[in-house]
This record gives sequence, structure tokens and C-alpha cells, in this order.
Amino acid sequence: MNTFKIIIRGLIENNISFETEGHVLKVEDCIVAIGANGVYYVRLVGIDSVQGLAVESPFAVLNFLIAYSRLIKDNRNI
Repeated sequence: MNTFKIIIRGLIENNISFETEGHVLKVEDCIVAIGANGVYYVRLVGIDSVQGLAVESPFAVLNFLIAYSRLIKDNRNI
């Protein structure tokens, strides 16, 4: 759970809105869950598709969430 705090702290530092519930973190339509084995499960829900990925590094997850959030924000501004 300590590595989950790394992700949360990074999101706060980058002014990215998120929701948490237990071991689940939600940023926009991206859901990140941490498994008992310490692996992060990243799930994206799009139009007619669902994509998933298992990631070990909290820093990789954080970088992805920051980039994804910025992409969504830029897309809304177009």
C-alpha cells in the first residue's frame, strides 16, 4: 500500500483529480487496482473496448496517469 501512496502523492502534486476506494484508484475513465502480489492492474474503458495492463512499477503507473490525464484535458479543449 505504501507504493500506492507514491501514485496518489504524484497525482496531487500534478493537480490531477482522482477518486479512491480501498485498493482502487480512478482517474477519468482509467481504473488502477493493486493486487495482493503488489502488481498494479490498469484498466481503460473506451468506446466499445476495454484495455488492460499489469504493471509492477508505481512510477510507470504514475507517469501513465499523468500523461493520460493531460491528453484527456487537451482533448476537451479542442
